[in-house]
Amino acid sequence: LFKDGSLVDQFMGALPESEICAFLERHLPRESDGLLEQARNLLDTGNPDAAAGLIDQARTEDPENARIRILEAGIKAAAGDTAGAQDILDGLPRELDDDPELAALRGRLRFADIVAGAAAEPELVSRLDAKPADSEARYQLAAYGVIRGDYEYALGQLLELMKRDRNYEEDAGRKGMLMVFELLGGEGDLVSRYRSLMLNALY
Repeated sequence: LFKDGSLVDQFMGALPESEICAFLERHLPRESDGLLEQARNLLDTGNPDAAAGLIDQARTEDPENARIRILEAGIKAAAGDTAGAQDILDGLPRELDDDPELAALRGRLRFADIVAGAAAEPELVSRLDAKPADSEARYQLAAYGVIRGDYEYALGQLLELMKRDRNYEEDAGRKGMLMVFELLGGEGDLVSRYRSLMLNALY
């Protein structure tokens, strides 16, 4: 499925009519989508309270829009309530499983969990300086990079981890890079460059 010249969703093989309708329904414009887009922009610019107000308005106008819940989870995640955000995601309908925004949020929560169990960043830097083969320190530093929005730093650490230790946490470097690509919407100069570097390292 293409929208405005970009690939936004896809499936493989033949599906029943009901599932094709659900696939299309995820991308059809709804009256509340404009409010959600405004709320998303507010959240991205650090204004979760104003975003929450618009989400409440969207729910009043269109209570059946399941994407409202994704943004609510994003607000909880931004406030540090990763458990609350995960609870919302766990209750979402299955037809949203392949939603790019949902995949990106799940990635953020995954990296937030990594940081929650990690040592302080300066300590990890010292560990890595002393022992460049410390895969755990490198992986956790990448997670810190994601949390603060330094995606290039995170991708650099994950690429190095992938090159050095494919066995760490079942290829965590490569899988982490794929999660960051999803966080970035799967496109852009940074994604293209690091996807090429990843493929070169793999093959």
